[in-house]
Amino acid sequence: MNTTRKKRGYWTIERSIEEAKKYQHRSDFKKGSNRAYFVLSKSGLLEQACSHMTKKDTIKIWTKDACICAAKQCKTKSEFNKRFCGAHAIAKQRGWMNELLQYFTPVGSKYKRCIYACEFPDNHVYVGLTYNIDKRIKQHIKNKDSSINQYIQLTGLPPTFKQITEYINYIDASIKEGEILNEYKDNGWIILNRTKTGGLGGKDSDIVRKWTYEKCWDVVKECNSYKDFDEKYSGAKCYAVHHGFINEIRKYFNVDDSRGYKKWTYEKCIDKINECNSITDYQEKYPGAYEYLRKRNKLYILRENYKLLQRDKWTFNEALNEALKYKTKKEFNKNASGCYQVCYKNGWLNDVCKHMEPSVKPKYNEEIAKSILSKFSQMEQLKKNEDGLIRGLYWWLKSKKKIIEYKKYLLGDPLNTKKVAWTNELILDDVKKHKNYTDYLYNGRSYQYSRLHGLLDLIKNYYKNEEI
Repeated sequence: MNTTRKKRGYWTIERSIEEAKKYQHRSDFKKGSNRAYFVLSKSGLLEQACSHMTKKDTIKIWTKDACICAAKQCKTKSEFNKRFCGAHAIAKQRGWMNELLQYFTPVGSKYKRCIYACEFPDNHVYVGLTYNIDKRIKQHIKNKDSSINQYIQLTGLPPTFKQITEYINYIDASIKEGEILNEYKDNGWIILNRTKTGGLGGKDSDIVRKWTYEKCWDVVKECNSYKDFDEKYSGAKCYAVHHGFINEIRKYFNVDDSRGYKKWTYEKCIDKINECNSITDYQEKYPGAYEYLRKRNKLYILRENYKLLQRDKWTFNEALNEALKYKTKKEFNKNASGCYQVCYKNGWLNDVCKHMEPSVKPKYNEEIAKSILSKFSQMEQLKKNEDGLIRGLYWWLKSKKKIIEYKKYLLGDPLNTKKVAWTNELILDDVKKHKNYTDYLYNGRSYQYSRLHGLLDLIKNYYKNEEI
């Protein structure tokens, strides 16, 4: 594989054809020199350049013993299907699947869920339901937004996961989850769940519904608008689009859209190009056509067409008249970026922007810096501030190499304060010193440590509980 990246324009058709001669298989050519492969594919010469190549011998005859051997390498039926799709298809076709199920660990589905609990030694617990217990445990451990992960970071205590039920019907599981959670509460456990029990993930109303024409119309009549229908019942909308009666539903809601839903073809997409002035205009007017081209990697056709239009569109006088509408270059670039780019490339920018107000950068000095810095406890807070004046001060100090020198003006004077080895007790003490989360955000000495270790959600909950 070529490890050195070639400059833009290096892969001409002639060089790409010569590169193709080095490979015996098309898949190796695509992996080894994907840019040359793309150039030939785009120009329609790929078949000709790859005529000397042969197909890899990847066909395998799946016997019953070979399927059993493959099944033993997988933990679940879905993994078997992904890794050995050929063996899965043959086993299903020839009736061997029931024999292979003994090698798989049973898991649930969108119709079947099991209930689990995560217990901590200090009587904290989290109760949930899932279709795959092993996968869910890994998500809790790795995901920093998980309440289990955050509690581990805060306390350092090891969790114990327990599967309480088998994989049962999803409706029964959603009810059972609440019952088990209440049992833990009655026994004196402290609950870590943030949301109410019974949720199945995703859109509960849509999760296992089998749509028909009649069921779609039943939910249509429950909605007040087409937008309401789209948000609440996306599955019904997909069914209606697939079975060709979505336009009837749109008429029911009096949706004024002359375009309707079209089955786009390549020729129809090309015909609509001349009706638009830019890619953005094309995407807004014909989103279906844009998606059709995007999914088939054909957007370069739009770029090529509208580049030609862009080159011919702006003359110097037209660009000058357009620039006169704006007071600053920033406003000009924001509202007429196409014209701005043409002026920049052709060297007209200074000429067409003579009337504009020059951008005035704020001037900083020690007094201004001292007044601003006295409101913050860390330099990092200036860098991410929404106020441009405050954010600009950080970069001014950095350009002058005065960040360390000006730290003495910060709230609390961090230069005279020793670094703290933060523990859970010290963090809690620091949190208690501040009235609310905003005060902690700007003045809390442990804020950066808490942010880096994913403890901010727990601290927010602390302040909410205090307000209650």
